[in-house]
Amino acid sequence: MCGRFVAAYDADKLAHDWDARVSSSLPSVSWNVAPNAPIRVLAPDKHGSLWLTAYWSLIPEWMRDEVPSFPTFNARIETALERPAFRDSARNHRLIVPMAAYYEWDRHKRPYCFTARDGGVLWAAGLFSIRPADRARRLSCAILTRDAVGAAASVHDRMPVLLDHATAMRWMQPTADPAGLLEEAAAQGARLSETLDSWQVAPLQGMGRSSWSRWKR
Repeated sequence: MCGRFVAAYDADKLAHDWDARVSSSLPSVSWNVAPNAPIRVLAPDKHGSLWLTAYWSLIPEWMRDEVPSFPTFNARIETALERPAFRDSARNHRLIVPMAAYYEWDRHKRPYCFTARDGGVLWAAGLFSIRPADRARRLSCAILTRDAVGAAASVHDRMPVLLDHATAMRWMQPTADPAGLLEEAAAQGARLSETLDSWQVAPLQGMGRSSWSRWKR
């Protein structure tokens, strides 16, 4: 799974690198983002792509509740096209969740931090849902996960699906073949898992407003 991550990076620089527009307001930097929080995402729009805020727990358009009655912050890539909560989003509504790092816990409840070996941002494949304008939490999302491989598998059995820049751009195209994209994303996620560094960190507290240096290696 992917239940906590770091959102600490220069959003304006990333917007320039992706040639994306930036929403008027984005969530603050956090070193411990949790499910059900507002997060920064890169989503497609009619002008190309847009940095904006989404609620991190996907609420399908048909769901009446403002908070899902079951966990929807992660979606398994293997079943995303089958599960009622995710299949419409997997077909038509795909986005990217940028991460400076993500956390995972081993079977002894010890947290580990995973980062890109080159120090770059991790691009996680995600799904989103848009609800009617009069509903709260109108834009919501889930992060896709896959079987963990490489060093990640020694900590947990699941990990986020990671993409490179080119694949991430294709991932967001609503007209692309969803089954083919999911297959490509799963394969690339396995390759990119080999480029991760990881280490054990101190127990996480709160919403991550303390310094990143506490967990940085």
